Amino acid sequence: MMHMIKDACDWFKELKKKDFQFLHCWRVLRGTRKWEDYVEKKLAKRKGNNDSNDSGAHTSDTDSPREIPKPMGRDKAKKMRSSGATPTSDPDALSIFQRMAESSEQKQ
Repeated sequence: MMHMIKDACDWFKELKKKDFQFLHCWRVLRGTRKWEDYVEKKLAKRKGNNDSNDSGAHTSDTDSPREIPKPMGRDKAKKMRSSGATPTSDPDALSIFQRMAESSEQKQ
């Protein structure tokens, strides 16, 4: 895989006469569903095929992109704070904060 990335960077340098500056961004985004959808759309457009439903057939279960949950928006967070509701979008974070509070109480 690294060899392919190096080849792609070399190819980019040949075409643009400068190094690819966003490799760190690509490493973060490459496994996300949004990136995969974007790539599929670009490939379908390039091929002139608007039906990209069959393009996922080449991926296996182990190659599926990791899903990164979308963070809560500013307005929704403000509304929840004003109503006194607890955030239910991430119950793991809530349990972590509860354990942190319990451990600090035990230390005192």
